[in-house]
Amino acid sequence: MDGRYTMALVAFAAFLGVLLLAIRSWKRRAGDQASVIDMPAEGLVGAAPDELFIGHYVSTTPTDEPLERVVAHGLGHRGLASIGVTPAGIIIERRGEADLAILVSQLRGVRREQATIDRVVEADGLVAIDWQLGETALTTNLRIVDGDARAKLFNQINELKEGNK
Repeated sequence: MDGRYTMALVAFAAFLGVLLLAIRSWKRRAGDQASVIDMPAEGLVGAAPDELFIGHYVSTTPTDEPLERVVAHGLGHRGLASIGVTPAGIIIERRGEADLAILVSQLRGVRREQATIDRVVEADGLVAIDWQLGETALTTNLRIVDGDARAKLFNQINELKEGNK
């Protein structure tokens, strides 16, 4: 066998080894987090949102550890999402993942951010929702590209929070 093929096989085997270690690490992390972070709600009881905002679910992190992605319960994957605000809370319908609902009783605040974990956008380009899931304080980051829609979503969440003090 030619030396080039041998090196290619060794490189491929090393790549597979690293890939398997990464997958195992991701699953272990999800399991560790799932043991301390409650399962979030997937839906809201009550009225449907008046308006859906199309954007991106970017990340959920522990509020006091903004560089630590929560991967438990399927929260680790970014993707397209439809976001709606109702009197019962916020619903985030994620494409390809389970929906995420933040109940109004869990809502702690909303702010605008420029960066999270591995995403940097224009100033105030992210909507960061602070909320409480059981004993864990979390921040969920959403990206709405259209600035007017982003401002409207931010205001709706802020009004929901202010109306339920």
